[in-house]
Amino acid sequence: MKQIHRCQPLLGTFVELLLQADEAEDYLLQLSQVVFAEIRRIHHMMSFHDVDSALTYINTHAYQQDCVISPDLQAVLGLAINLSEQTNGAFDISVAPKLVQKNLLPNHHLDVDLTANWENIQLGKGSVRFSKKLQLDLGGIAKGYAVDRGLSLIPDHVRGIINAGGDVGMTHWQEETIEVRDPLNHHQSFHAIKMRAPAVATSAGYFNEDGQVAIMHPTKTDKVLPLSATVFANTVMLADALTKVVFLQQDCIALLQDCSAQAFYVDGDGNQHWISQ
Repeated sequence: MKQIHRCQPLLGTFVELLLQADEAEDYLLQLSQVVFAEIRRIHHMMSFHDVDSALTYINTHAYQQDCVISPDLQAVLGLAINLSEQTNGAFDISVAPKLVQKNLLPNHHLDVDLTANWENIQLGKGSVRFSKKLQLDLGGIAKGYAVDRGLSLIPDHVRGIINAGGDVGMTHWQEETIEVRDPLNHHQSFHAIKMRAPAVATSAGYFNEDGQVAIMHPTKTDKVLPLSATVFANTVMLADALTKVVFLQQDCIALLQDCSAQAFYVDGDGNQHWISQ
């Protein structure tokens, strides 16, 4: 049984890939190149930082015209808008201008309407348009989608694990466990936690100077947020998106159940709270 472990800087983090199978090492290396190429494709398409990305084109032109979008962007925008509807706007990918103001995202010097929100995103079949001048940041959900796409290219007989900065997907997850860093002590982890789904995502301010997470409530700017949130779900994109919901709405058990997801968060005192098990 051969195994390879590779790592590349993508998606604003380091993407780690583990592949294991009864195959030659050359086979696994070639497969890893295919997986990384797909993740890189999504990265270049959905990057807020890249001035040549499809997302930047949408942010620049969608107020003026219908912008044709790929099936990939259709899937990501569709999930984002659906979650915005289910959370009454607590989850909102149009908060990018506020993140720019806080220097958490680069300033592309676009004219924006600060009253705009997710309701001003008009998603059609294969196109998107804005009814107000706004900017979208797909951030973590694009990262999760990229991991999902990479996993989809791994054959069934190959054990594969992709970890993109806390967004983790596994092909053979039933007997796997993970360790989640303690947000109050970055050098320690919680006890091994059994995987409850093929995907898991954690959002926390582990490596920020102030320990804070770049997650903002669209309206309640003084809301006290947990230190970290971890979600198990059937896709990495959904798991990542739901970590933001758990941060902003800890009373989200109905939504988690609707999404067949489970989650826990860590409060300011370091206590772990399971929302759905």
